[in-house]
Formats: sequence, C-alpha cells, structure tokens
Amino acid sequence: MADRRKHRGWYSRGYLPHLDVAGLVQHVTFHLADSLPRSALEQMQASVAEIPEDRQALERRER
Repeated sequence: MADRRKHRGWYSRGYLPHLDVAGLVQHVTFHLADSLPRSALEQMQASVAEIPEDRQALERRER
C-alpha cells in the first residue's frame, strides 16, 4: 500500500528543522558537553596543541 500522506519537505516546529520526504531515513546525534571526564579532555587538548596550527581543528574533530 502506497504512503498517501502529503510530505511537507523542510519545515520547523521552532527548535529543530525537519525534513519530511518519502523514503528518507534520518537520525539525530547529540553530544553532551560533559560526556568526557575533564582530565581526558585536558589531555586531548594538550596533545592537539602540539600539532601545527593549521591541522589543529581537524585533529580536534577527529579525536
């Protein structure tokens, strides 16, 4: 049976944008600010600080 409801495309309910398209699979990922222990975060920041400045942003995202 075909999905006969009208798909809205992009719309907002005030807090997150929504995309309603037939057959689209979506997921949302959350990152909590305190999800790493402070000591692990400080160690990671110190090791990134030793990398050349033009690669630091990429290294931060990868770690």
